[in-house]
Amino acid sequence: MSGKLPTIQTDKLILGAGEICHFVDVAAIVTEKTYYKSRRVGGSYRIWRGFTMHTGDSTSVPITEPEYTKGILFITNKRIVFFAEKYGFDQKIEKLSAKKVYSDAITLQFGNKTYGLFVPNGDIPQAVIDLIF
Repeated sequence: MSGKLPTIQTDKLILGAGEICHFVDVAAIVTEKTYYKSRRVGGSYRIWRGFTMHTGDSTSVPITEPEYTKGILFITNKRIVFFAEKYGFDQKIEKLSAKKVYSDAITLQFGNKTYGLFVPNGDIPQAVIDLIF
């Protein structure tokens, strides 16, 4: 908040030559989980012994709901890394196209890929990214 970026030592992130970690915090990435719910309508009618007529229809309806995956968000002078068992990412900070900040979240867009991250305070990652640029 004072306008200076801190230098953070971390053992979970492998830094490249000349790379410095400036931000580490817990985060949760939001993804969409889709599953299908089937519905069957109809019945079976016995016409005579050995012959049964089946009628009916079945439909599958896709249902989408949000899925939250916890992880750790790292911001270095060269990359933004979300470390998680599922849906983790590693993007170069120079490829950041857009960002939108909320009180408890930040949305980052790299080309055609968008990542929504819940963080304790959305203003702090924004300030770190702004100071890097």
